[in-house]
Amino acid sequence: MTDGWKDFLYFIKVERKGIGGMIILIGLAIAVHQWVASQDVPLTYDTTRYEKLLAEWEKKAESQEVEGSPFGINEADSLDWLSIGLSPKQTAVLLKYRTKAGGFKSIEQLDRIYVIPEKARAYLDEWAYLDEVMEPTIPIRSHEKKSLKKDLVRFAFDPNTLSADSLKLLGLSDRQVKNLVNYRKAGGQFFQAKDLSRLYTINEELSQELEPFVAIELTQDTADSKEHKFETLAEVELNSADSMTLVRVRGIGPYYARLILRYRNRLGGFYSVDQLQEISKIPSETIEQNQWKVDSTLIQKMDLNQVSFKEMLRHPYFDYYHVEKIFDFKRNNGKFSSLQDLKKIEFYEPDFYSKVFPYLTTD
Repeated sequence: MTDGWKDFLYFIKVERKGIGGMIILIGLAIAVHQWVASQDVPLTYDTTRYEKLLAEWEKKAESQEVEGSPFGINEADSLDWLSIGLSPKQTAVLLKYRTKAGGFKSIEQLDRIYVIPEKARAYLDEWAYLDEVMEPTIPIRSHEKKSLKKDLVRFAFDPNTLSADSLKLLGLSDRQVKNLVNYRKAGGQFFQAKDLSRLYTINEELSQELEPFVAIELTQDTADSKEHKFETLAEVELNSADSMTLVRVRGIGPYYARLILRYRNRLGGFYSVDQLQEISKIPSETIEQNQWKVDSTLIQKMDLNQVSFKEMLRHPYFDYYHVEKIFDFKRNNGKFSSLQDLKKIEFYEPDFYSKVFPYLTTD
């Protein structure tokens, strides 16, 4: 038995040398590890230069005056949110929240969206306003519809004079009543029963249901107003018209008037009537059935040599691609001597130059 263990633990000379070498290597590895640990060298990076640049950028950003304009938080599209400082990802989160909630019911509701940067939130505190709220579509069971119809009251009414409380008795929601009352306050009038369908909050089904009960009293003032309304169609100038003027145009209620004014402000003015077709929510037939004119001398232009990157990016015709190429050209070649210098920059849209020239100057 003892001889067996001796045979097992017996090593020839080559094997003994191998075991000895292995022990030495292990010892060296342990020694190196302990020496490195004893040095206590922190693996850090010098961020001084980065922090200095960041501080200078923040100081510069805070010193700049931010021009603002009224900002409808329920109507603003992705470009609007990007223009006030949100990133594409932040914008997507906000729009998803707004759609799911059926629109913002109050400006304070913005505080629930943690992705809004502090600077953008400060801008909204000053310029945001609560426009029409999008009511979420909630399915109503058939027996609930019958129950609701039993509670409705039907009577002859004049939509030009009926009070808000009486409108609710007819079955109009708070939002529909508000829309109708605001339409009247803006100078809008109803001349026939089917005019109810001009309100975007009243669907075709409700309009047809109410039409038999509409009894408009045609006073002399109403008749004069209707006559005057259609006499002024040819006199509507897009760059000077206010909301009171636009709501008197055939088919243009307060909602469409607001869309026109909002797009005009973003552009800086219209140079062609065809630009109204770029407002996707206004039907083409509504635009084409009226006569318009444009005074292009009223357009607010951007100086290519003075405008900031952010200001140019707010314009609907300039996206990041265009603005970056323009500013790269200025950095490499200096100031623009004329608008013709813009043609030295290659853009992928062949009509881009003629489209943006009316909004630019080099004075």
